[in-house]
Amino acid sequence: MEPNKENKNDIKKDPIKKPGVTKKPVKETSTKAKEEKKEKSGSKLPLILLIFSLLINIGLIAGLVLINNSNTAQESEIRELRAEIGKIDSEVSTKANELSEIRDELDRIRAERDQLGLENSDLDAKIAELNNTITTLRRSSALTSKSKKEVDQLISKLRKEIAEKDKEIAKLHQENDSLSTNISHLNEEKLQLGDSLSTTMKALKDASILKAENLEILGVKSNGKEMDKPTLRGRRVEQLRINFNLADNKAAKKEKKKFYVALVLPSGETFSDIANGGGTTTLADGTDIFYTLSQNIDFDNTGQQLTFDMLKGFNYTEGNYYVNIYSEGHLIGEGGFSIK
Repeated sequence: MEPNKENKNDIKKDPIKKPGVTKKPVKETSTKAKEEKKEKSGSKLPLILLIFSLLINIGLIAGLVLINNSNTAQESEIRELRAEIGKIDSEVSTKANELSEIRDELDRIRAERDQLGLENSDLDAKIAELNNTITTLRRSSALTSKSKKEVDQLISKLRKEIAEKDKEIAKLHQENDSLSTNISHLNEEKLQLGDSLSTTMKALKDASILKAENLEILGVKSNGKEMDKPTLRGRRVEQLRINFNLADNKAAKKEKKKFYVALVLPSGETFSDIANGGGTTTLADGTDIFYTLSQNIDFDNTGQQLTFDMLKGFNYTEGNYYVNIYSEGHLIGEGGFSIK
């Protein structure tokens, strides 16, 4: 039995090779397959990495797109909010400016009413209240629908009041212009009437000047006998007697009037002796004159006769003498005589 075991082992150790057939070792085939498998695996790795990288990039891009869209949306919202805030601020500013313009119009109306002499206490209070409203509005950040409505109503109301007050002022100006025209016409008429009245008054005053008529100058002898000759002898004349009548004058006032007689000597001087009733008086033209005698009388426009008796007072020399009669500043009569 033992020689058979050895034969079996010898068979295993020395197999019989068939002619023309080469048998590859099993170990070499397995190693090569592994290398090929490894080589194939190595060639797939870059592709996997590339795909992985692409996926990461796509994810990043998608994230960036999402972030960008989000940022764009936020920016859009911010712009809309800013636009809305700007719109609100603009609306507040616009309403405040409108109220300021109305306030300026009310100031103008107040000034015009002051010029017309009108009372403005109510308008002053309204302007003060409006100033407070404008200040409050400028401090506001936004207008609610209610406050906007109130401001619009206030603006509408004030504009109507301004229009009404402008009509009132225009009417007053028209009335003042008409009144000024009437006053101008009245002044012209007054001037014309004044001129006419002045002319009438002057004519009336001139017409009221009295006139001495029937002037008569007589020499009176020492025995009281009158000499009615135009030429008198001075040594025989003791005194002079002057008679005259007052002419009818309906324009003259019936009142007490003073009459003056001035005796003008041949030398041209007026005989005026205070001791014998002489003095000075002022005529209507402002001239001061001397007079010889004066007498008061109640004028009654009845043709009254006045008589002045003049004492000699001096020796009558030869020459021509003149007698002037004055009343109320005017010369109302004159005459003369001669002495030999």
